[in-house]
Amino acid sequence: MHAHRLGIFAVLLAVSSCTPLENEFRSQFAGSPDRTWIGPDYFANRLLDWELKDGRLTTDEGRQAKPMRTVHLLSKYLSGEEGTFTMAVRTGSVSGKTQSDEHTWTGFLLGAGGPDIDFRISVLVHHWSSRGGGLFVGMDGTGRIILRDNENPNSKNGSRSDYTTSDWPEIIASTEEEGRALIRDVRLILIAVPSAAVTGAASAAGGYTLDVSAVNPETGERLARAVFHNIPAHYLSGTVALVSHRSPDVDRSGTLSGADPEGFDYASHETPGYWFQDWEMSGSKLVDSPERTFGPVMGVQYTLSDNILKMTAQLGPIGSDDTQKATLELFTDNRWEPVGSSPIHPNGFTSSFRVEGWSDDRGRVRYRVGYDLLEGGSTIPYYYEGIIRSVPANPSEFVLGALNCQNVSGGDGSWTHNHIWYPHAETSSAVEWHDPDMLFFAGDQIYEGGIGGIVRAPTDEAILDYMYHWYRFVWAFGDLMRDRPTVTIPDDHDVYHGNIWGEGGKAAVGDYSPSSDNGGYIMAPDFVNAVHRTQTSHLPDAFDPSPILQDISVYYTDMTYGGISFGIVADRMFKTAPRSRIPDAEVWNGWPQNPSFDAAKEADSEDFVLLGKRQLDFLDSWAQEWKNDTWMKVVLSQTVFNNVATIPEGETSGASIPSLPLPQAGEVVKGDKLAADMDSGGWPSTGRDRALTIMRRARAFHVVGDQHLGSVVQYGIENWNDAGYGFVVPSIANIWPRRWFPPIEGANRVAGSSWYTGEFTDGFGNKMTVHAAANPEHAGIEPAALNDRVPGYGIIRIRRESRDISFEAWPRWVDPSAPGARPFRDWPISFNQLDNDGREVVGFVELDGPVAAGSLVSIYYETGEHVYTHRLTSEVSKLDVYESGVTYLVTVRTPDGTVSGQAGLIVRLAD
Repeated sequence: MHAHRLGIFAVLLAVSSCTPLENEFRSQFAGSPDRTWIGPDYFANRLLDWELKDGRLTTDEGRQAKPMRTVHLLSKYLSGEEGTFTMAVRTGSVSGKTQSDEHTWTGFLLGAGGPDIDFRISVLVHHWSSRGGGLFVGMDGTGRIILRDNENPNSKNGSRSDYTTSDWPEIIASTEEEGRALIRDVRLILIAVPSAAVTGAASAAGGYTLDVSAVNPETGERLARAVFHNIPAHYLSGTVALVSHRSPDVDRSGTLSGADPEGFDYASHETPGYWFQDWEMSGSKLVDSPERTFGPVMGVQYTLSDNILKMTAQLGPIGSDDTQKATLELFTDNRWEPVGSSPIHPNGFTSSFRVEGWSDDRGRVRYRVGYDLLEGGSTIPYYYEGIIRSVPANPSEFVLGALNCQNVSGGDGSWTHNHIWYPHAETSSAVEWHDPDMLFFAGDQIYEGGIGGIVRAPTDEAILDYMYHWYRFVWAFGDLMRDRPTVTIPDDHDVYHGNIWGEGGKAAVGDYSPSSDNGGYIMAPDFVNAVHRTQTSHLPDAFDPSPILQDISVYYTDMTYGGISFGIVADRMFKTAPRSRIPDAEVWNGWPQNPSFDAAKEADSEDFVLLGKRQLDFLDSWAQEWKNDTWMKVVLSQTVFNNVATIPEGETSGASIPSLPLPQAGEVVKGDKLAADMDSGGWPSTGRDRALTIMRRARAFHVVGDQHLGSVVQYGIENWNDAGYGFVVPSIANIWPRRWFPPIEGANRVAGSSWYTGEFTDGFGNKMTVHAAANPEHAGIEPAALNDRVPGYGIIRIRRESRDISFEAWPRWVDPSAPGARPFRDWPISFNQLDNDGREVVGFVELDGPVAAGSLVSIYYETGEHVYTHRLTSEVSKLDVYESGVTYLVTVRTPDGTVSGQAGLIVRLAD
């Protein structure tokens, strides 16, 4: 035996006797059912690339365009402290090929990330080499032992397809034995010890020696071996993973593929990669990390409304032989009580629960969702726990946390926080500090590109691709959602659109490009319904659950919680697509390309739809029905009902904005014009006005996301400030900034506020008062690619006694618990519930007698048309009205439930 080999074994023997059991790991692939989801100990990149099959972990993804497929271990990682470890796995080519070339390999990834990088970033490492990527150790297609650097600073990066083997530079072995393994079936063994303990060389201080061999798994015969000295210690600190790189079935000579090497499409040729089984490791460098495991229940969302608890548990893609149900238990009388079980839906892998009769005075209750996982021939119970909060009965202040637009990455391509902005730990921690009573995610919980590219077909693979994105969202914000009610609604990117005009669910087919310009949904109905199921199935029952075209589900509904009624609508599901309806505008992707087209005068029609009749009927009913002790109304949707954006003069879209120079804080920017983006809620104007008119009757304000430009407007319909307030909360993270640099000065600007505030009309002629806008600017905070685009979140404070509302837009980089912490400039914006109806009061109607505080009053024209409904904060004997020369009908419901009415009321004019 080689002297170095003896030295390595001596070191391992010296430490093996004191290695605790938690420093060991053995995979349980054998005996587990076939399924896509590997198990709670693993994170696969990508989800759809891997599966458990016939007792092995295997991948059929071997295309050149999809290199470095990885499965990271969650329950163990490599410590940054000095130590030793061994790792072994049995691996081979899925197809049974015995030999290939140096452009394909199988083995281990060591040291992805490290102590300063969130492990949820590190376990994403795959596809490309960059800082934080770790070290590949294994065997190439020729059967040779290799080390390759997965932290190459000169490598290409991103989900591109043109990677070459040189993007992973080879690290030359110190010693290498003659011999080649056959890649059909081999056992790889890695032994790692500090180099100083082996060689005694001073230059080895802090480095490691890796002894890597390939043996016949049946006989133990060594087939190949190489030893590498002085490997820098940072390569052995972080997560570990299995790697399948490209396919052994294709080499660049074409000899194994049988194809013409000149015309062969290496990038897209679909061939399988490698399989793995019996993954084992032990040693003092291994750290036990059960808190990092993920699944089988990935997360839970719930709502509580009208004494009904609805809950959706998100599970992984299980197999047909797995347990097909989950259970819900509540902790009462010091023990867990079963509430029920629910089947796991195969389209989205959710389990939904419903508990009726939940009393509002019921206190805080612990819950857990259970699942019996079949793994390694055993059945193992797993539980995911959370809290059903006490319903805020008489809150002095109700706090709503609002977020949207979770982009995962941008910047320099590294496997660090500088590029991977997920899991947004600073955002979730900041929101947690505010301790909101409820959460609202306004859309774009995922972006279809992400870090792995886009899969649109076939539908089953596209759903798995979506789940890969969705699981990251759940992992990032699950700890917030598990302990408080959450409203989540999808937007365009969630259903794999850049923009969407849903047109009632039709299929987006036609001659236009992009496909979304045809109107309708690009993706198959099963895909859309999977998105709706994972994101919205926990919402209160839909107002009218009848599906739209293509049998696509709907989710518009109301939720009453803590005395606040939330009207939840989908402001793109029914929306008209503009391109074919306004030919003179020459619309492309929602933007008029005809420079002579005047969007403020020519873009509207009575026939164009924003919310659609079904949702307008819902809002009309919701505005009049104030259940129980409801004292406030709030509308939640995807986007603001104005176009609060500008673009450079001469441009016909906002495409240039991401690359424009950023201004300094407070700098006045000239040369922009009003945007006319028909993806915005400012179009169509008539549809917008219809919605706002109904919302105004409920004195409701509006909370949205989508625009990436945190802003506050007060809507105007006939006049400025005659309707409610709208709050666009900042994005979690974005790569597509918008800005508001108006070409004219706003009227009636509040003294001391920013130069771009005041009264304006937007690009479609809609009236609005801009109170605040968090414009992109040099934040001076790294990573600049993230923070210069002003990410953050929204906090809405609603005070019951005064009915005052406060909007706060918080920067992502600010710790709200720090002394002197402040939201963005011009925030908070505060107003009263009554300010959401800014119509001019012309007079009043006198009531028969005083009406007590807490009574619900509704006023109608005698024709039956609703004027407004409001719960009184003080005793009144008259009610304001906005039109004279007509008679009114008033209904009153007092706090004790007595209902009375007065008809034929005549207006007394105001002084």
